[in-house]
Amino acid sequence: MKTSLDDYVPIYRFMVFIMNDDYKHRAILQDKQAYFCGNAKVGLNHLNFDTTQSLFNQSNVSRLVKIFKDEDCLRLEPDHYIPAVIDMSQLENALRQSQVSQADLLRSFQTEPPKLLFPNGFTLTCLRGQHRIAAAREFLPPGEYHQWWTVEIYKKGISEDTIAYIRDEYSNSRKPPDGDIYRQVRAYQSRSDKSGELKFLARLSPNKRKAMKQLQKRDWLANALDKLLPYHGLWPALQLGSIPTILSWKCPEEICSYLERVRTIWCFITCDDDSLNPFVDETTVELLQSLAPSSCSGDRKLAMELVETQRVFPKLKSSARRSKVLTRLLSVNGMIFSLHTFFEDTKYLEPMVMTLRGLLPPTTKDSIRDAIAKRYTGVSQKDGQLYTQWGENDERYVPGSEAQRIYFGYLTLCLYGMRHFPSMTNISPRIDKKPEKSIPHVSAIDQTHWHKLAELAYSLGFDSKEIQRLRRENPDEGMVRIALHQRRPEEYYEISDSDFEAEVHRQCEALKKFKRRQQPPPTPKLSDDFPAEPINRRCGKPYESSHVFDRKYLFLPLLYDTEEHTPKNSITSFAVKRYIFFAFFSRDPPDEQTSENTQDAYRSEQHINGSPTREDPIDATTMMSQALVRHISIPEVPNSGPIGHLMQTGPDMNALSTADDILKVIDAVQGTCKREDKVAFFGIKTGTYTLSDNEATAISKTAIEIMESDRSRKFGYVKDGRLKALQMDRIHEMVNQTTNIDYPGIIFYVGNSRSESGAFGMEFVKLCAIFHGGGTRQNRKRRE
Repeated sequence: MKTSLDDYVPIYRFMVFIMNDDYKHRAILQDKQAYFCGNAKVGLNHLNFDTTQSLFNQSNVSRLVKIFKDEDCLRLEPDHYIPAVIDMSQLENALRQSQVSQADLLRSFQTEPPKLLFPNGFTLTCLRGQHRIAAAREFLPPGEYHQWWTVEIYKKGISEDTIAYIRDEYSNSRKPPDGDIYRQVRAYQSRSDKSGELKFLARLSPNKRKAMKQLQKRDWLANALDKLLPYHGLWPALQLGSIPTILSWKCPEEICSYLERVRTIWCFITCDDDSLNPFVDETTVELLQSLAPSSCSGDRKLAMELVETQRVFPKLKSSARRSKVLTRLLSVNGMIFSLHTFFEDTKYLEPMVMTLRGLLPPTTKDSIRDAIAKRYTGVSQKDGQLYTQWGENDERYVPGSEAQRIYFGYLTLCLYGMRHFPSMTNISPRIDKKPEKSIPHVSAIDQTHWHKLAELAYSLGFDSKEIQRLRRENPDEGMVRIALHQRRPEEYYEISDSDFEAEVHRQCEALKKFKRRQQPPPTPKLSDDFPAEPINRRCGKPYESSHVFDRKYLFLPLLYDTEEHTPKNSITSFAVKRYIFFAFFSRDPPDEQTSENTQDAYRSEQHINGSPTREDPIDATTMMSQALVRHISIPEVPNSGPIGHLMQTGPDMNALSTADDILKVIDAVQGTCKREDKVAFFGIKTGTYTLSDNEATAISKTAIEIMESDRSRKFGYVKDGRLKALQMDRIHEMVNQTTNIDYPGIIFYVGNSRSESGAFGMEFVKLCAIFHGGGTRQNRKRRE
């Protein structure tokens, strides 16, 4: 067998690498020897660390304190010395002040090192050992006599390679966390330092090295994680061992969305100021993650206390900068996410993904989102209409484009999995410590839900062989067969095949007589005055009690609609699920996420300059802002007459400048109705209409102006955030007795039918909001 020259190339390259590495190592040892100035005892108050180079881990400090209590701190042992760099002139000043020579420092290997004295406020830059020094500050008695450590002193000018070598020398007593290794590997890769990269990779287990390799092959994931490198306190939570499992789900869009959300939150908190990034330490992240300061007063109070007592951002001493950070912190909309919450929340994403994979071929190579989108055929769809679910038995069509049908259809399918994953997968919610008696037992995998998922996918315009197979299956038939066999086991009972099949058919036909119950959409809360969702339950898989309670709310219109302007004490479990869902899934269809022409009636969780805020409207579609934001269906109305004209064209906003203008619109409709013996009310089915704070304020102002213009007008009232209908005599009594309205009021008018009344009532609320600046930005611009 002939050997070519090419066969020796890999061997040659390896030998060159070894020779270069050996040469580099010798150069580092020579550099250390040339710049070494000796050892000395230095007060702990003079030792400082560059927190950008290594992650601070409070649990490691606690571990060292325990070791110190058992074995003492052994600060005179050479293996425990802390390396530091100093300017030569500063060292000479310290030697004079301490009446010590440099020769004394170099002789410290033979005798106990001398103590160096430094001016107040002076600090040495240490290259490693921050956990050991932090533990020493806790363990050693107070006072300068006791608070010191032995330091290896190197003069400035030492090479960066040597500094990196000294800094990376870990004691075998502590295994570096995954996050520290990842950061160091990426740093060496950025400098094309293969030797340093391999040195840190060698500290990983074989499985984690494999995970690291998989991660780096996915540029989308590596880039998303690299954007978090400046925030050092996030990284102790990195779990390299979980990466292969997460990658197997094939949902890169959702993973990147969540990680970008983490970045924008911490960028916002640190005021988009790179100089503040090093102050984001591990303790700060642990104390702030999962808080929702702008969404509930309890978290807001806690966040203020943490900043004011310096439990978070402890090394940020400037009061002005702390105040600025606090302002940003209290303005973060939704929950504060981190790498810890990311790895926990992926446990909630997994069952959603598993349910969608049941609609796809097992060999698909696309991401789940792309694969579902490719199954969109437009089957069973209406032109210009979007099929939406408002409840399990409440489906409606609203205006929508094809792009919206595909994306919002995808989100609707994800929410189905979010509601029913315990019955569709082998993943269960977490068990409460004290489960409530009313919570039903979580059932095993139920084919009924798979059949319903396929029917839902088909109704949304998706089609595939897998969807058709699931649709063809009769889950009732399977359920009846199982029930009959369980109640009449074959070992004890017998029946002919024909009679058995006849009985199965009879019971399946009986089940068809059950009609779906129509219920009005529920109104979920984002916060409550009572203790709602504790901080330690705000990430990861939901607990069984909250899953059962919240699943009736997990529908797209309710997630988009819910917005509370007066935060209460604590956020609810529904709010947690909503924040997590929108962290993984963008609110807007991909082709509309950069649109500048669409506005939204609810406030956003997007960001200005990379920061989430309450003030910036998201780039959602007009359809989502107008058709999905209110719990009321717009009824069919006549095309003739004032009310038909109003609903077809809407009031002329540019012509409304006074209360009299509004009265003219009301009179035009009320004159057509010609029935003033009963009170019309809002809400076609519920008899009520939920108001936002902005709407209530706008209606109150409009009501006062109209009363000043015409005292004969009849008003309803607002209670618990809902407009209530009153009987005629009660309205007369209220109008006659009230001189100053101290509650939001609104005119009630009479329509030919309840549908007309509800339709005009909805428009009147919009009219009042726009009239007093409470409407959308789009409408306010029209008025201006």
